[in-house]
Amino acid sequence: MEEKDLQNKKDLYLFFPMKEVGGVQILFLRLSEYLAKMNLFNIYLIDYKDGYMANNYDKNNIYLVEYNHKNNIYFKDNDIVLFQSMPLSSMPLNLVFSPKTKILFWNLHPLNFGSFSQNINNKILSNIINYILRKTFYKNELNTIKLFNQNHAICFMDGANINSIYNIFKYKIEFPLLIPLLIQNIKKVKFIQENSESINALWIGRICDFKVHILIYTIKELSKIKPNSNFTIIGDGDYLNYLKNELSKIKNINIIYRKYISPNDLEKEIVNYNIGFSMGTSALDMAKHGLPTICLDAFYEKIDGYYKFKWLFERNDFTLGEILNNNSLSKNIEDNNLKQIIGLCIDSFDEFSNKSFEYVNKNFNVDNSIESIKEFIYKSTLYYKNIPKKYFEFNLIQKIKKTKKAYGEYNNE
Repeated sequence: MEEKDLQNKKDLYLFFPMKEVGGVQILFLRLSEYLAKMNLFNIYLIDYKDGYMANNYDKNNIYLVEYNHKNNIYFKDNDIVLFQSMPLSSMPLNLVFSPKTKILFWNLHPLNFGSFSQNINNKILSNIINYILRKTFYKNELNTIKLFNQNHAICFMDGANINSIYNIFKYKIEFPLLIPLLIQNIKKVKFIQENSESINALWIGRICDFKVHILIYTIKELSKIKPNSNFTIIGDGDYLNYLKNELSKIKNINIIYRKYISPNDLEKEIVNYNIGFSMGTSALDMAKHGLPTICLDAFYEKIDGYYKFKWLFERNDFTLGEILNNNSLSKNIEDNNLKQIIGLCIDSFDEFSNKSFEYVNKNFNVDNSIESIKEFIYKSTLYYKNIPKKYFEFNLIQKIKKTKKAYGEYNNE
């Protein structure tokens, strides 16, 4: 890239250092590639030298800023920095902003803000704790959300993220900016459907705290409906050993574990599956090829009750999974609908394949969203100098937990 181009364009940084693959890294890589092609900004990814983005970015059009928690990264006036939303008290201390550095948030998880009491099953107790937290420890978080929203500096990936702000803070965002996840290379493939007596099911996604329980539940239920089926799990994470231990107790289903699959290999191999189960980016990456896809919800606890499965195309407001607990579940076995879904998928595979594909192509095609992202970047009026410094201070909960500010210290550094 010529030095002249560097001088004439503003610098846009995408910050998410992480060594393992995940939805945010994939999203930021896709966004960086499209913005680089448009030649509007100098694009920089901030990642560990051996992080997922660092190992997969386009080196011809995008720059890498190597991150570690020991060295400062300095931003100039007129630089633009995009983060996944976070409490400003969690902002790493080694990020040094100039007064006119523009800061943007993309809310990509319902618990990016105020997550403490969301895992409490007792609804009354949860509401009481949330009320206390809103008036005390979460006050700066709420003020941060208001400030970013007033300055057009925050957008949301789906309705679940917007609803979470209200559920936690009782703050209704007027005219929230919805920018769904970006999906590229949307291409319908021809599937191989042979044996209706068994199912070849697919999961793609990290094996982490809020995904592992719904995955275990799904496989257990499928084993009751279609014994001797195959269930391929593509993903890695901190809960992989826990998952393997729990699934070892299920004897009538064949589990295949794989850590990673490239997009090109997925397109080739997906033809062998009947149905996909996932949430977030991974659900879209299966459905974009026409695999009938169930969009699962997140649980932070073992599932006790009957979960109602939903097709991806049945979701509203671009939602790719909500955070639920056992209070959300039915105790009536008649609400267990997986058998019906599997039956429909076998009998009318082409119909559900087309619905899954068309839903992604209509709502998540990167070509449809890139203009909204450009407008979001240009329209924002929030600069570092506009943010009260007290918003960056730890609250009491973080002090008690001895939270680390430097990103590397709690992201496998």
